[in-house]
Amino acid sequence: MPPGDGWLGPVAAGTVGGTAVTGAAGTVIAVPGAASTLVAGPSRPAVAVSPLPELHAANRAAELRTIATARRRMPIAGDGSREIAAAGRAWQDSRSTERQTMATRAETISNLNRCYDELEELIAGLAEADWKVQSLCPDWNIRGVVTHSAGIENALIGWNPTGADDPPPFDKIPPFVAESKGWSSEELVARVRSILDRRREELAAATDEDFARPCGTPVGPATYHRFMDIRVFDLWVHQRDMTYPLGRATDDAGPAAEMSLDEVHNSIGFIVGKKVGLPDGHSIAFDLTGPLERTIYAKVDGRATKVDHLDDPTVTVTSDSTTFIQLACGRIDPQAVIDEGRISWTGDPVWGDKAARSLRFTM
Repeated sequence: MPPGDGWLGPVAAGTVGGTAVTGAAGTVIAVPGAASTLVAGPSRPAVAVSPLPELHAANRAAELRTIATARRRMPIAGDGSREIAAAGRAWQDSRSTERQTMATRAETISNLNRCYDELEELIAGLAEADWKVQSLCPDWNIRGVVTHSAGIENALIGWNPTGADDPPPFDKIPPFVAESKGWSSEELVARVRSILDRRREELAAATDEDFARPCGTPVGPATYHRFMDIRVFDLWVHQRDMTYPLGRATDDAGPAAEMSLDEVHNSIGFIVGKKVGLPDGHSIAFDLTGPLERTIYAKVDGRATKVDHLDDPTVTVTSDSTTFIQLACGRIDPQAVIDEGRISWTGDPVWGDKAARSLRFTM
């Protein structure tokens, strides 16, 4: 199986944990005794996509309580940054500032256009049955992901933020979603194209001053530029939420992929400290083997922080870059990718295992 392929590949001998697995393309399969659901693909028997609904709900319950205050303060796009928005203002601000300096306006716009092009190309070729296939997002089928992504971009048309306390107009999304339920697939495709064309026009006309405008974002007060970087991450991840269950090939390298990985990389202190819970005096390296090759380091010295290099980390976790991102986004079941050998570790076995199972920092 090529690195970066988001599928878990063929189920060995048609089983998962000794349980026979079969299903038509797009069928969601619950495996008795396994902590995952499966989606059968057109060319492969099945792929684990997320914990079972009841486990998913239980895992989210505590996190949902922690984000309640943040959600009252600012509407959230559903782009996978809710927990970050509730994690602490100091951490938000340092993360937002750090990311702003890593891409130029032209680079961010180019990456957004790549994501728009990928989305348009995908939906143009969907058969009617494809829209109903379960995505990697437990709550949405393919149509639901498309509507969500288009709804956010539609809400952003014409928005000129006036300050750091000016949140994106996400209140426009529910009416858009409600209206879209009456559209045919062809009408939805046409509407998405129109929305993306208008966004391309706005971004092409944007200046450095426009991108430097302070505004509310899903990770707290930042700039419009920072928010657009987050949009690249959201669109890139959602594209794979759709293409993998559909069995469509994706290019998981390139600038948009690098920017998406940066979102996880720049959150690694939070992930290691709050999610993994690595103790003081310990350190960790994440060795990503491709299609994006990168080693990410973090250590705990009173507080977990990202560092540039470690000579002798307590534990080293090895994965392909796409699996790493999808685990960080909660898109795939950790146990399944551990069993498949797509993530492994050396060094301290306890903390290697904990890290592999605890990367999820978005919802």
